[in-house]
Amino acid sequence: AQNKFAKFLLSCMKCCFWCLEKCIKFLNRNAYIMFTIKKNRESVLQMRQENKRLYRQLADANAVLSKTKRVNALKHTTQTYQQRIDELNMEEERMKQERRGAAAYSGAWTCEKEEDAMAELEQLEGQVLKEENERNSNIARLRKVDERKSQAEKPEKKVRLSFGEWSYSTKNEFQLQSY
Repeated sequence: AQNKFAKFLLSCMKCCFWCLEKCIKFLNRNAYIMFTIKKNRESVLQMRQENKRLYRQLADANAVLSKTKRVNALKHTTQTYQQRIDELNMEEERMKQERRGAAAYSGAWTCEKEEDAMAELEQLEGQVLKEENERNSNIARLRKVDERKSQAEKPEKKVRLSFGEWSYSTKNEFQLQSY
């Protein structure tokens, strides 16, 4: 009878130790997971901050690149107009020299030929003036774009009051913004 009781007691102890071992393994595994999550959480937060910083730098770089492209395009347009103006000025000078040479060579220009040459000269001067005006308007437009861009980049300062929100812009204006 004592032998059966010892076997039963041994079986109960084995069962208890088996349950205790499983509980300890479960707790160790969960503790490791919780430790890993906590450790990785800090890494994830640092990575998020770094990602935000990189996105801000990318946005700044894109803005500079876009502005540079527009400036280069307007410079190219301005140079093209300037080249055309120079060509027209050279053609005008050539025509004046031809007219002087022809007048000196033939000695007698007819009024009709002179009027035609003057009309053509006035037309060329009009083209030169028109292209110069276009170039100046492009330059003025570029300056306005740069001015708007610089004004848009200035942050607004805001002051909260108990009755609403007043904003103070860079134009020295106070404005009430209701909720």
